[in-house]
Amino acid sequence: MKRQLILAALCCAAAGATVAQVNSPDAGGYLERGILMFDDRNYEGCIDQLARIHSLSPTPEQAERALYYLGLASQGLGDDEALALFRKFLADYPVSPLRADVMMSVGDYWFNRGNYAEALQEYAQVNPLALTGNRCDDMSYRTAYSYMMLGEYATAASQFRTLQSSEEYGNVARFYLGYIAYVNKDYTLALQYFRNVDTSRELGNAAPYYEAQIAFAQGDFNRSLDISRRLLASGSVPAFTAECNRIAGESLYNLGDESEALPYLWKYCAEASDPQPSAFYILGVSEYRRGDYDAAIKLLQQSIGTHSAMEQSAYLFLGQAYLKRGDNNSALMAFENAYRVDYDREVRETAFYNYAVARMDGGRVPFGNSVALLENFLQEYPNSTYSADVQRYIVNGYMSDNDYESALAALDKIQNPSAELIQAKQRVLLVLGSREYTSGKISQAISHLTQARRLASDNPSIRRQCDLWLGDCYYTRGNYDEAASSYRSFIASAPKSDTRNRAIAYYDLGYTRFCQERYSDALTDFRDAVKVMQSAPADISRSLLADCYNRIADCHYYQTDFTSAAEAYNKAYDLNPSSGDYAL
Repeated sequence: MKRQLILAALCCAAAGATVAQVNSPDAGGYLERGILMFDDRNYEGCIDQLARIHSLSPTPEQAERALYYLGLASQGLGDDEALALFRKFLADYPVSPLRADVMMSVGDYWFNRGNYAEALQEYAQVNPLALTGNRCDDMSYRTAYSYMMLGEYATAASQFRTLQSSEEYGNVARFYLGYIAYVNKDYTLALQYFRNVDTSRELGNAAPYYEAQIAFAQGDFNRSLDISRRLLASGSVPAFTAECNRIAGESLYNLGDESEALPYLWKYCAEASDPQPSAFYILGVSEYRRGDYDAAIKLLQQSIGTHSAMEQSAYLFLGQAYLKRGDNNSALMAFENAYRVDYDREVRETAFYNYAVARMDGGRVPFGNSVALLENFLQEYPNSTYSADVQRYIVNGYMSDNDYESALAALDKIQNPSAELIQAKQRVLLVLGSREYTSGKISQAISHLTQARRLASDNPSIRRQCDLWLGDCYYTRGNYDEAASSYRSFIASAPKSDTRNRAIAYYDLGYTRFCQERYSDALTDFRDAVKVMQSAPADISRSLLADCYNRIADCHYYQTDFTSAAEAYNKAYDLNPSSGDYAL
């Protein structure tokens, strides 16, 4: 339609031609017939007629008009020869009244080929006042469009604003002004233009699509859903059908209706030439939740590359999907990608935790490779919902590595330990205390064992073990009253079934009393030890029982009960003749 209006203006001289002129065999007849064919867009016929004029002695005016229309007809066919014809016209007719129009046609040549920068250079040389009919509006529109396609939106908008009152270009100018405002994220201005566009006409019918995009960007998902559904139902803008499916699907997803959203998004991904990562993300998360981890991985991989919070979340789900498949190495890479960025702190926290845990690979990787990572997690997220788990991993890791000093240091940093960690601390303190006693570090042993006993108020087993070890510590230091108190505490709480430890406790208590020269009390304790040993002889070595009788004999000896002493020494010898020198 545009071209018809333009050419009608240019060919007004030919419009009044008589039948005789049109049918004339001379140059004038061929010219008139060629112009009429051009008006009917029969460009090949036009070129066929005009190409014969030069052999028919045309007048200078006829030759000029013939060259002019030859160029336009070649342009109509999309023939590259058009540019050469226009250049020849400008060279041959430097003062022609058609010169401005031909100069513009050179710009049109480049415009039609999408070379907008070259087109603008040519349009800039044209005097718009020299253009006839609607050619001035044509050039203004094409200039504005070229600037827009080159991303020079401010200049393009300035040109489009001059066309708003144009009958030919007013509607499309308002549409592109809305589009430019949309690209610049000035949604208020964009909506003003889009709502003043005639949507029943070409291009204007795409305005509702951009309104849907704006509503979606502004979080008005009910409106974006409503508009996109109407566009899908009408099919008025086929080029945007796929994208309307995406807007509808993602709007439903954001409204919490995932089941209805998914069919739209599957259709979008099937139809779009380059689907948005957001659609792959939603579908990938859906497949992950359904338990199809292979499908989830394929989809989530296609949502990567946006450098956004969505990509960070996609990496988190990818890591979890890889773990479900047993691919620990790929999971580690995905978790690391998720926690190395900080778009969403909660996602980063979860990814960091999963990365640290995956690094340990279920305990198959040496704990030392992961301890720094776990401790960094606690420093960064001291109040995390995962803190208790991480603390447990750290403590258990140190204990598995037999590094109880570091385990205790880690436990001491925990301000509000769980009951499980308190029990772990009891065990750590007990082990440290027993080791320190064995290595002669009696003061440290007493300190750690005392702490363990205090923490173990609800753990009789740990408390009893602490009592037994504390008794040994105090005995070694010569603190016999404290030693006796610890042994007696153990004996009072130890179950009857624990014959070995009860026998040892009585035995050690007897030695303590013996060192205090409380021979009567010591005699009682050694006799109790013998009773326990005899109740379960399989748990007790004969050498220990023999030594117990030696100590009983010693007590009798110091009490000057030599008969009883001799009797006890005899029993000691009989039980263990190989080491009976002392008894003898």
